[in-house]
Amino acid sequence: MRRLTILVLLLVLFMGHALASEDLFGTGAVERALPREAASLLEGRSPGEVGGFSESLKGLVRGAIRNSRGEVPAALLLTLKIMAVVILSAVLRGSAGELPNRAMGLAATLAVGAVCLDRISGFFALASRTVDSVTAFSGFLFSALASATAATGAVGTSTALYGGTVLLCSLMTRGAEALLLPGISCYMALSVADSALGDGSLKVAGDTVKQLMTSLLKLTVLAFTAYLSLSGVVSGSADSAAVKAAKLAISSAVPVVGSMVADASETLLVSAGLIRSGLGIFGMLGVLAVCAGPFFRTGIQYLMLKTAAAAAAIVGEKELSSLISAMAGAMGLLAGLTGACGVILVVACVCFMQAGG
Repeated sequence: MRRLTILVLLLVLFMGHALASEDLFGTGAVERALPREAASLLEGRSPGEVGGFSESLKGLVRGAIRNSRGEVPAALLLTLKIMAVVILSAVLRGSAGELPNRAMGLAATLAVGAVCLDRISGFFALASRTVDSVTAFSGFLFSALASATAATGAVGTSTALYGGTVLLCSLMTRGAEALLLPGISCYMALSVADSALGDGSLKVAGDTVKQLMTSLLKLTVLAFTAYLSLSGVVSGSADSAAVKAAKLAISSAVPVVGSMVADASETLLVSAGLIRSGLGIFGMLGVLAVCAGPFFRTGIQYLMLKTAAAAAAIVGEKELSSLISAMAGAMGLLAGLTGACGVILVVACVCFMQAGG
């Protein structure tokens, strides 16, 4: 019995030393996995810091906006090119007959479509890189969070959360490359073709594709949020009961020092919870840092295209206005893809932090 007591005490001491380790649960790997541009927005914050979330978030937003200012001239240049085509089309079509009018309308549609597609293709690559970067970072992050959560006694919850997040990140990467980005490209092509034909025959098809992409993003966020909530409730109750039973068993099984060992184990669980909190806060900020820049850059281009669509409607080019508005809708879907990735992973971090109470 004395040997058992000594063994338990040594185990507690070794666990305490491990919890004091700086790179416990892979926190160092999480910090190194953050892309350089995103890490610069966090201003030297480390996974071990628990407080100062609001200050770090404010600095992150300011930095992302500052880094996105370079997108304004490029977005403005695209708007000027589009408006040059719109104004030229309005002037020439106003002085031409019916047949030349159709030909110039087709030429204007193709010109606007070519200008927009050339510019927006870069945002497709940006969205793909963002999804890949946030998925790679989340792989290290959720592995560390699952380990820290399990160390607090929420073994079942950590397993359920980790399995769900890893599966979703994999599906998100493959879905973006195989479904979402091709779907947005299809929507843009249908919009250009519909504007070129001028009879609205492809408008329903284009709107249907856009609605499908929008619904897919919404359903992904809702389904994952529901899964996290249900897995946390179901597994959390079992984990709490298991922790209480373990404390009771230690307290009664080990003579003399059993209650001391149980109290020490409680301290270790609290320490693991603090490490998990620091990781969770760093993870949320890291995910937002990865997604904020691309989201702001895409949003700037979206607003500029909406402005150009409104200006085209004012000068009487309603068909071109609809086409430009559709291009803006494609930019909105790309921004929605980036935003959905960020929201899903931030919610996952919050669920990990709340696991086990």
